[in-house]
Amino acid sequence: MNAEAVAQPSQPAAAPGQQPDSSQPRRPRRVTAAAVAFVLSAVAVGGVTGGLILAARSHSTPPAPVAQAPLAAPPFGVRPDGSHFGPLGELLLPVPSNAAPGADVAGFGNDTVLSPDRYASMFQREFRFLSTGARASLQSELGLPGVKGYALRTYADTDDGLSIEITVIQEDAAHVSALQQGLRTLDSATGGMRSGPQVGGFPHAHCYQPPDPYGSALDLLRCDDVEGDLLITMQAEGVSPLPQSAAADFLRNQLSRLATPAAQV
Repeated sequence: MNAEAVAQPSQPAAAPGQQPDSSQPRRPRRVTAAAVAFVLSAVAVGGVTGGLILAARSHSTPPAPVAQAPLAAPPFGVRPDGSHFGPLGELLLPVPSNAAPGADVAGFGNDTVLSPDRYASMFQREFRFLSTGARASLQSELGLPGVKGYALRTYADTDDGLSIEITVIQEDAAHVSALQQGLRTLDSATGGMRSGPQVGGFPHAHCYQPPDPYGSALDLLRCDDVEGDLLITMQAEGVSPLPQSAAADFLRNQLSRLATPAAQV
């Protein structure tokens, strides 16, 4: 038999339009396609989620800004030049928690901002312990008829057994220097009297003990000081021996209210 006549095994024919590829297995192609599909689906889900977040943010209302209330102007205080503003009643020390309103001053009450027509009579009463000449000098130096204001307040300090009266005279800005001259006149006129205590933090405050003009058994302490455009006078009465340190502390609280920066509180 002719060897050429032996039939050779036939190879399966390729499907029309398909090229056989023996170098790339089919399995990896399926894995790659699946991975691509997963990535695409993740991107799609992420895009939807991001869109929802952006949409929520775009529809959310931002918090309204908190309005800052303007600071109220203080009812009283001290200016850079040392002059004071506000009603004299605000400048006087309020009645402390351990005290009570004091007794009336005859004809004036116990908490009064005087009218100009009452200045002279109050002044004569307040400085009655001075000689006639010293009182007349002080009244002239202060220019009493033209002062800006005059006020008084009384206190009953039951803890220390003190009856206290504080007065404030306010000068016009053009005559502030008269207060310092008036203070010197007071210092000179009371130099021979018994000296009183020092007032902590206010070295120019002058305290002294005049004799009681009514000749009573009470002990008497007076203190004077100038703060800017104000002449402040305190008179404290009590049974002897009068607690001078308590009286000086009372005046210190009043002066602190008028001094920078306490007057801004």
